[in-house]
Amino acid sequence: MSIPEQQNYEKILKEARMGENYLLVGPDVYWQDSFTEAVRKALRKKDVSLSILYGDEVKAAQLNDELDSLSLFADLKLIIIKNADAMNIKELKILSGYFSSPMENQTLVIQAEKVDIRTSHWKKMKESCHFFQCDKPKFTGQIKDWVQQELRAMGKTMNPRALESFTTRVELDYATAKNELDKLFLLVGERKTISEAEVEMSIGSSRVGAQIDFFRALGTRKVDTCLNAVNLMLDSEQEPLSIVFMIQRFFLVLWKIRILRAKHISKAEIIQRHLMDLFLNQRQEYANMAENYSQAALETVFDVLLELDSQIKSISTDPRLLLSLALIKICQA
Repeated sequence: MSIPEQQNYEKILKEARMGENYLLVGPDVYWQDSFTEAVRKALRKKDVSLSILYGDEVKAAQLNDELDSLSLFADLKLIIIKNADAMNIKELKILSGYFSSPMENQTLVIQAEKVDIRTSHWKKMKESCHFFQCDKPKFTGQIKDWVQQELRAMGKTMNPRALESFTTRVELDYATAKNELDKLFLLVGERKTISEAEVEMSIGSSRVGAQIDFFRALGTRKVDTCLNAVNLMLDSEQEPLSIVFMIQRFFLVLWKIRILRAKHISKAEIIQRHLMDLFLNQRQEYANMAENYSQAALETVFDVLLELDSQIKSISTDPRLLLSLALIKICQA
């Protein structure tokens, strides 16, 4: 969910009332849970009973009972349905059928990771609910916007270098960023301004803090540092395929720089105009690292990554070994 979409949902929440229904779709658990909790708070001033169902567990009879009956102790009801995309077709038909005649004294919040909105049941639910797409951030700029908003809410600020350090070290994931930011708030206590040193003290040793060091090691072909960094990430339970994606994303930036240089675009122009997803000092660093890989070397790198992706998905060899061998090949390309 982007900041404009977030502002839109905040407007809808201010106007939240019983009988409104919400469909939250996407892989970002942070936004789904944040939105659901906000609905609960908006309705908390009323005497509301709460039911939480799970799509991979609920059966047709239970779902019918929950949708068609109220509590003996409350005249209003909030039903939260998690993992709704895991429902069987029988239960999904009952859920979509509810919206043919929804109850005015009942609100549904439906969470799903991935659905086909074109199919009849999901299409009907989307048309009957407030719909929000809850996606993970794709760029550091989205994390930066979110961090600045959280800082304002807490009455705190970061100087530019501290903000840059945080957003380049933290994983592109709102839940992870939220955890790291909460740790940072605990560290600084009542102080209003957060420094770069405090950011590095808080997250420098975490798995997300290792990523920028990993990129630097890749960019300068330092095999030992690469292997140490990837082992740290694996020890912190980061998924092997997410590491492969991260490496691929890094080298796509270097590839872009090499293509632009081949078109006789100066390094200065590339830094100023063509790397807007990176912070300014990162652009300079990436431009320098791109000089360490020729276009032919980068083609070899992408071949290695393609093979690595296939191996991790299809063979039983330890992913740690596969990643280590691939990193050695990449640094020697």
